[in-house]
Amino acid sequence: MTSEEFLTQIRTSFNHPLPGIEAHKLLTPGKRPLIREEVPDIEEYRASAVAIVCYPVDNNVHSILIQRPDYNGNHGGQISLPGGKAEPDDLTMEYTARRETEEEIGWKLSEEHYLGQLTELFIPVSKFSVQPFLYFCEGPQPFLPDAREVAKIIQFPVADLRRKSIVKTTTIRVSSGMNLKDVPYFDIDNHVVWGATAIILSEFRELLS
Repeated sequence: MTSEEFLTQIRTSFNHPLPGIEAHKLLTPGKRPLIREEVPDIEEYRASAVAIVCYPVDNNVHSILIQRPDYNGNHGGQISLPGGKAEPDDLTMEYTARRETEEEIGWKLSEEHYLGQLTELFIPVSKFSVQPFLYFCEGPQPFLPDAREVAKIIQFPVADLRRKSIVKTTTIRVSSGMNLKDVPYFDIDNHVVWGATAIILSEFRELLS
């Protein structure tokens, strides 16, 4: 997918209602609240933001995922988008996404890179509300990963998300020791991308279609 094709498709998609929870459902494992009104104890959730960062490589638009370091927690070792929780000094959630992206991978995003926001989602296991934002850069920037936050950077062509074969199911063993069966995920560069990241990418995939 060229830069021109990508930008034309995304701008056209943002002129229509977002796919929202209908797209979320396609990659949601099990039962979980999909809208704010369904979330128990929503006042306890911490606001966070993530960035879908897109850019051309030889005029083939790519995006970025990161693998978190292994640690004893709910999301240790998982694949995610750059991002994190809002800080008191953040004026907007969109600013949070840009700040966290720079802190984690070293990319400096500006308002000029901003294309739009996707649908908020919720992570009950860690009690985060997540607001995704979409960005486009004219080219890649140097990666300066924070070793405390990033074990690996994964770059992939966004056109891969449109392949039917990229969506698979598997059994996931979570930190509690429970096995989750038939979990839908994206097979991206042989990485299992599931949970909140897959749910966000599911909506992004619909925008690309």
